[in-house]
Amino acid sequence: MEMQERRRTQREKVSIEIQFAVTEFERGTATRLVAKGRIVDMSPGGFGLESEHPPQKGYVITVINDGREGTPPYGWVKWTERKDGIFRAGLGYSFRDSGPGSGLQFPDIQRGSC
Repeated sequence: MEMQERRRTQREKVSIEIQFAVTEFERGTATRLVAKGRIVDMSPGGFGLESEHPPQKGYVITVINDGREGTPPYGWVKWTERKDGIFRAGLGYSFRDSGPGSGLQFPDIQRGSC
């Protein structure tokens, strides 16, 4: 069975080696992880990323810019899959679909009294 194409815009194949940062939250502790990856396609709505580090759906990654023009500054992980030991993820630029049920994850911030 072939997957149905759901993108509204055409993707352009690219091969851009990057470093990216993701802040992971576990039991109230934030850890910033820096990993390497490769942007494999881009469109006006987002980009595809391959990496040995599994980006989690709903997390936001920050691309560590090396000065290359056209490299996206960030992406929201919409989906991820593993194939042959490499993780492939689809990232979007927009947070318009960030309401309940979107999968977008924010840390649970505990506010102290002043």
